[in-house]
Amino acid sequence: MNKNFQNICFITGVTSKLGTYLVEHFVNLNYYIIGTYNLNDSQAQEILNKYQNILLIKTDQNNVKEFTNNCLDAFKIHGFPKIIINNAAVFINDNFNNFTLENFDYTLNVNLKSCIYLISKVKDFQENFIVINLLDYFDNKLPTRNFFSYGISKSLLFSLTKSLAVTLAPNVRINGVALGPVIRHENQDLSKFNDFAIDNLLKVKLEVNEIIATIDLLVNNHSLTGEVIHLDGGRNLMKNNDYF
Repeated sequence: MNKNFQNICFITGVTSKLGTYLVEHFVNLNYYIIGTYNLNDSQAQEILNKYQNILLIKTDQNNVKEFTNNCLDAFKIHGFPKIIINNAAVFINDNFNNFTLENFDYTLNVNLKSCIYLISKVKDFQENFIVINLLDYFDNKLPTRNFFSYGISKSLLFSLTKSLAVTLAPNVRINGVALGPVIRHENQDLSKFNDFAIDNLLKVKLEVNEIIATIDLLVNNHSLTGEVIHLDGGRNLMKNNDYF
């Protein structure tokens, strides 16, 4: 156990662009970080070189039981987290015409099943903790044409956030943050991304610092559970919820 740290924060997908910001934020708040990643060894090494108070686990959330066991092994040595942030996700552009069972299972395993299974095991060892699920702006209003598997997985995670808030109360608080476009993927056209990012009621682009401020609100406000806060400029209220 890391006795110098009162609190431990567990973050999945730490080598993603948003994941690296989350790591930096919680390290600066004097949390010990336990994080997971799958493929990006070079980015993981950069994080390890930059921070001392961090443990990274290379593990594949597609293998739900192995992922959970790897995390539990680390928790038993270093301590169980006070905060769990489900940040990792796969984002496959499929639709019902090119849908495959392999892609569907893979997406649900990473985006949904591994989150559920880990929470079910952590509660057996630790009574009080907080879960924050990073969701998408459409919440339970599914995209109908593109990103079929991803849309279903995030919609189910939205419902899970509400359901487990009831099931695990009063000891565990579970909330979500539903995001609009925030960080452009390197393969995305800059102009198209910028247009999409402000395609909302307020015509504003979401910034990373706003996500972090909202996560802090959810962590520090002990009256909040089962809430999903939309950071999307009101896009979830618009009729067209399709991607691209």
